[in-house]
Amino acid sequence: MDSDDEWLPEKLARQVQLLRASDETVGLVYTRVCYFDSTGKRHPGPMPKARGYVWQALLEKNVIGTASSVIVRKACFDRVGLFDERFPARQDREMWVRISQHFQVEFLPDVLTIQYLHSDRISMRLEAKIKGCELFIEKFQKELSAHPRAYARQLYVLGLLYAQRGDIGRAKTVLRASLNRCLSLRAVMTYVALLGGKKFYDITRRIRAVVLQKAGQCRHVN
Repeated sequence: MDSDDEWLPEKLARQVQLLRASDETVGLVYTRVCYFDSTGKRHPGPMPKARGYVWQALLEKNVIGTASSVIVRKACFDRVGLFDERFPARQDREMWVRISQHFQVEFLPDVLTIQYLHSDRISMRLEAKIKGCELFIEKFQKELSAHPRAYARQLYVLGLLYAQRGDIGRAKTVLRASLNRCLSLRAVMTYVALLGGKKFYDITRRIRAVVLQKAGQCRHVN
């Protein structure tokens, strides 16, 4: 659990109750999360949906979320080991993949975990995110190779991170590899933007951010 996150008073008791009511194939229980940004604005997280053996879904995206919302049976760590300390980021997701290859996961749909977002969180540091993404792809190379869409998604994310760092050449190389595995409109659009160089790419990112913000405001009004 991150030092600045919070649990609601009943969180642990309810998760333990659910684990005890489940059979021993259920090894992990997570909760819905509510986020607060640096301005104090509240952002309810998505409703949990992933349950069962979800390791294939986790290869594509982190369907479980932050470690702060999770409790895990000791038997899981006995089976798969502890966190991989090589990872400066994504260490929680890497663990969830290993656990969910052997155990089912369950969730509580209520907000029982509070997470505060600010610029110095590990998950916000660009170099840590790049290293974590690279290690994730390297460690699960075999599994990703068998699931082209998930592999393409991970390469797309890595390409975006390289682009944010200003490494446009590497970003384009990784995005081409992503498109070779699974075609997606957003990867194509990102690749085309990168062909115009970093300045053009940054402009398109700002435009996209404004459009998404306006769209969110319109949904809120409607």
